[in-house]
Amino acid sequence: MTVADLTGLTANAVVPLEEGLNQAVELRLNGIVVARGELVAVDEKFGVRLTEISKWPA
Repeated sequence: MTVADLTGLTANAVVPLEEGLNQAVELRLNGIVVARGELVAVDEKFGVRLTEISKWPA
């Protein structure tokens, strides 16, 4: 998903995912991994629990 797609999401939008709950995912920006985490459910909402944030070069 591009940043434009992400910012264009509206309330109740559905984002299909290939991974299931508790599976590892990578968050990428322009093809570069910026964070890793796992898919989680909290009550009736879903999210990503970040487990690692990439360090950027100075």
